Amino acid sequence: VLILFGLFGFSQNSLPGDILYPIKKIAERSQAVFVSENNKPQASLELANKRLEELAKITGTNQVKNLAPAINEVQASISEAARNLSRMEATSSDPVAIKKIVDGAKKLEGKIQEVRLLGVVIGEEELNELQGASDKLEVKLVNLIISDLGKRTLSEGQEEILNQMKELVKEEKYQEALELFLINQEE
Repeated sequence: VLILFGLFGFSQNSLPGDILYPIKKIAERSQAVFVSENNKPQASLELANKRLEELAKITGTNQVKNLAPAINEVQASISEAARNLSRMEATSSDPVAIKKIVDGAKKLEGKIQEVRLLGVVIGEEELNELQGASDKLEVKLVNLIISDLGKRTLSEGQEEILNQMKELVKEEKYQEALELFLINQEE
């Protein structure tokens, strides 16, 4: 039992291609079983971030033999994150949760671009899948906000902001509509 726990402990620092890496993945999968359906998108984004960090370590230390397994792990985790985001888009109507996930997805997309600057090629298909799911969540978030604002009694200024948001949505400028809302929330 002590040897087993020791292996799990040592495996946490392993990277794709290392001998103990499969043990690390088993430990992660066993932890994922306990993640609720609502928290799966966030957990999958965190795992994808972890995989990108592993890939950055491998590239930074020039471990060429580990590069292909690391890229495969990144691509698989990005695809899983995109699937979980798509499920959330279909089931969630909590604007706060959606905003948190959209922010996490944008951060992940930025990290992917950073890794690409290191010269690592990550599949376009996975990135497009993630961006598409993130964009759909962003559209849903903006529509939820507009719907909620439409049900409230608004001041003249707030009514103007709502109208501007609706115009931006008609022009399919969802990010700008969200930014307009958030900027005016802070004031």
